[in-house]
Amino acid sequence: MSLSITQSSESNELSQIGEEETPATSRLEDFQIIKSLGKGKFPVHLAKGNLTNSLFAVKFFSFYKGAVNPRFYSEVRFSDLKHPNIIVPFNSCLHDEKHPETSYTVMEYAPHGDLFGFVYNGHIKSDEILIRTFFHHLIDGL
Repeated sequence: MSLSITQSSESNELSQIGEEETPATSRLEDFQIIKSLGKGKFPVHLAKGNLTNSLFAVKFFSFYKGAVNPRFYSEVRFSDLKHPNIIVPFNSCLHDEKHPETSYTVMEYAPHGDLFGFVYNGHIKSDEILIRTFFHHLIDGL
């Protein structure tokens, strides 16, 4: 889950972690976008790695006032956190030749969404044990 904000001399790609299940690169050409997962301020898409056939979430950050969006840096800043209850960001890219006005990050895909969406959509009703479990995981993640 650790990324650093050091750039290689030949690209704007941020360094990636060394795990077998991570995508080999953060170039968008190495992924097939399957569908949109969210259309908020920063859209998230489901993607399949061309080499691994694994599923990932790719979050896009449009440039802001002609520069890398500050929210992109906020997202990457916490990427060194290691915890089973936190989504793992694998790769991040400031921009590349084919997408000069967009930064993006490739993350672990959570097929059931995030905790906020789960609570907001009413999936947690009055099950006290489930509520305690989620609260414990939330506090543990902090």
